[in-house]
Amino acid sequence: MIGIILALGDIIATFLVVFYLINFFPVTMLYYVALYLIIKGVFFIIISKDFASFVDVVFGIYFLIVLSGIYSNTAITVLAAVWLFQKAILGLV
Repeated sequence: MIGIILALGDIIATFLVVFYLINFFPVTMLYYVALYLIIKGVFFIIISKDFASFVDVVFGIYFLIVLSGIYSNTAITVLAAVWLFQKAILGLV
């Protein structure tokens, strides 16, 4: 059950990232995605040291960097969206 909830959270995060990419949402919407990824990633790193959790934390930090205006790269953002989406689909299977 918790896996399904987290997978749905990843799907919502994916849509927020995609909507940011097509300029449907402002960049500040990534703040929620970043917090979600970092909190979830750190939690699962502590519990299981899963590689996917490390990647979640890295993308969460990347989104915080995008928010701060230091660096932004469309290819990395698309990669993050693809990562979240494939992880969500695999979580639902």
